[in-house]
Parts: sequence; structure tokens; C-alpha cells
Amino acid sequence: MSEKNLPIKLVLQKETDIQGNTGGGKIKYFGEVTTELQNDISGKFEKMASYYEDVFQESDLIPAVGKITVKPEAIAKSHKPNDLCRCCPIIGSEDLNEIYIRVTQKTIRETIKLVKNPPSERFRANLTAIENISPIEVSDKISDSLSQMSSQDGFEFVKGKIKVKLFDFDDEFDNSQIMGYVKRKLSVLGFANRHKIISYGEKIKYIKVQVDSYEDIIKLASINGVKSVDFFQEYSLPLTEYVNTDLQMLLDSDSFESDLNIGIIDGGISKNNTFLKPYIKVREEYVSTAYINESHATFIASTIQYGNKLNGISCANVPHFNETVINPPAELGRLTDAGGGEQSIKIENSAV
Repeated sequence: MSEKNLPIKLVLQKETDIQGNTGGGKIKYFGEVTTELQNDISGKFEKMASYYEDVFQESDLIPAVGKITVKPEAIAKSHKPNDLCRCCPIIGSEDLNEIYIRVTQKTIRETIKLVKNPPSERFRANLTAIENISPIEVSDKISDSLSQMSSQDGFEFVKGKIKVKLFDFDDEFDNSQIMGYVKRKLSVLGFANRHKIISYGEKIKYIKVQVDSYEDIIKLASINGVKSVDFFQEYSLPLTEYVNTDLQMLLDSDSFESDLNIGIIDGGISKNNTFLKPYIKVREEYVSTAYINESHATFIASTIQYGNKLNGISCANVPHFNETVINPPAELGRLTDAGGGEQSIKIENSAV
């Protein structure tokens, strides 16, 4: 194949393009490391050990979950208390300032020893980032919507489809132990014949439970390893012109037309999405139809136009932008066609 027929132009890297990362990674203290601070954190771990005492007494193989809340100024990834959690590893998070850790009686004791005698400067800095350490309590697990239904007639409609989600320890053995533990507790609490496993693929599993009262919800939330108790919801949207028009009015409320153009370089936006169609001013396609995947760019465009509604954020004067959709080849910004000629992608007055 001759050089002029190569479909992609190779752009070599220059030495000036390589620069060291100067941000993040530095040890930062958010207060003084005092004996009072060490005693306070040790005491919180002690209380967590007491909270899960019945679990730990039943088996050394059953892990529990603790929650670390960091100070608002310490939510950056570079300040995450990894060193403090060397014995009780981080298994996930919920809010920006919350971290879930895997705990056992042994790892809690080991962590308390380290808190009293910090092994490194980074460990000491981690101590100053902590706002609170606590077990996962019953109130943390029950969804707000389910709590609100406890005093309403709506609870009668959901008590046959309660959804229980377990913590994922990112470890096959731990997950197996927790699943077995939860099933045993369900039997002890009287749910032996009133639950079943609902799976979505290999990774996502829920337990669907039939309950009689809100007291049963509290019983479910008290089981170690349960992350949340909610209910399976059903959604439907008749695709009629009236409903689409009505929904469009809802999405466009408190909105205005912006003069700003946004270029979306991605796999393409669905041409059948009536809620995005009015704002797509230009489409440029540089790949064949067989290689177009519209799902991701449609998601991005929807977030740009209706991000406040999709995320439940209340705000006024939300702009709707004009959008240019580009299906790019492997090299962004500059294309080489089969004849050797070059084309430039230029988006005027845009944010990419």
C-alpha cells in the first residue's frame, strides 16, 4: 500500500509534550495529631467492634462493614485514608465524603494498635482527615422512599417486592460468606419461603422479599452484610405524541436557548430521540454506519441538555445548547482521506 493511501496520519510525540505530574500525592495534614485524636479514633473502632460482636462471635470468616466519614476539605482522592485502612481495606463509597471498609474483629484490633502507634507520616496525616468512624446502622440502609411509605397507604403495594442489596466486598470468598450468612438470617427471621435471588448478569444480584409490615423492613436492615433495603419499582411511558409533548414541556421548564455551540466528538446521537433533535444543528460523520454506536453520545447529549432533571438538581435558568455531532476516526482533530488530502475539524464558538 502506498503512503498516500494510509487512512490514518501518524503524529509523533515531542520531548516537550512529556511533563511530570506536579499535582496530588503529597502528604497533607488537616489538623494536629494529638493523644486525644488517637484515643477518639481508637474509641470509634472499639464501638464498631462492640456493634458487630454477635457477628464476630458466630464466625471469624464473616466480615462486616464500617463507614469512614472524612472532613469536607479531605474528600479529594489524593487524601483518601488508604494507610489508615491498610488492615481494614476500602471496598467502596457512597457520598463523596464516605468510605466503606471491610472489618473483622482481628483487623479492628490491628488497626487500633496502629492508631495508637502510627507507623508512618502518611498514616498520621490520615488520622487528621477523619471526621467519624461508625458501623452501618439500620437507618443507613432503609431507602427514604420506603421510609416515607411506612406512614402511607402505598406500603401495601410494595410489600411483596422488597429489594435487598448486599455489600460487594470485591472478593468471591467474602461475597459467598455474606450471601450464606444473610440466607441463614432470613430463615431465622421467618423469611425462609418468602425470598428469592434476582440476578442481572453475573455481577448484579438482589434478594426479593415478601414482608407483612414495616417492622419486617427493620428486621431485614438489621442483618449484617445488607447494604440497602428498597423496593422494585416499575416504570412505563406510553409513547404517544401527547405524552412526548407533555414531557418535553416538563424538561424545558425553567430553561432558555443558549447561543453557545457544543461539539460532541463521539459515536453519534440517536436520530430518533425527539427530545434532543431540536438542538442538534450539525452532524458530521467520518466513519461508516457499521461502526457507529449511538448509546454513549446520546447519554452525554442528554446530560448536557437535561442534566438538572436527570440528576434531580433544582435550578432555574438552565440553558439548552446547540450541538454539533461528530463521528470521529481514530485520530481526532485532523483527518487524512484515502487520497492523501487533509481535512480539519473546526468548531466555531464551541466547548468540546
